[in-house]
Amino acid sequence: RGARLLLACRSGLEDIARDVQRRSGAREVRALQLDLADFQSVETLCEELAHSQTQIHVLVLNAGVVPLQARPTAQGFELMFGVNYLANVLLVRRLGELGLLETGGQGEDAPDGPKRRPRIIAVSSESHRGQGPFDAERFGEFQSYGGMGGMKVYGQTKYLLNTWAVELARK
Repeated sequence: RGARLLLACRSGLEDIARDVQRRSGAREVRALQLDLADFQSVETLCEELAHSQTQIHVLVLNAGVVPLQARPTAQGFELMFGVNYLANVLLVRRLGELGLLETGGQGEDAPDGPKRRPRIIAVSSESHRGQGPFDAERFGEFQSYGGMGGMKVYGQTKYLLNTWAVELARK
């Protein structure tokens, strides 16, 4: 449909871009380096997009990790909390602050109306449904786990992502 795709990936960049280009017929496919386990990588990506004045019309937040045991991000957060939730919040916040999430176009049905908002899609999981009460006292605290304990933490991070996405849509 003539879209320009930007794929923010941790690895396999060129192979992924070529494959998506071949399969989709997109006008342009660019692969950009992004490691959500390092918030500096999020900042770097946002600055690169700002420098090239890239506008984001549709943003798909599709990251999800489930390690076998707790590991820290570069900034010391538990990996699932950092990647599945916190880095997404940081990415959207920074893109918004830099003015990269505005389409600049008018809505088709209201040519003199307000600018259209970008579409932000947060991919989640059914695992968030089984979560108990949220412990605000321990929010962001590194929690150790191993084996099956990881699925509970995964569900909690997707619960946080869903809750944030609903609030973002409300605003």
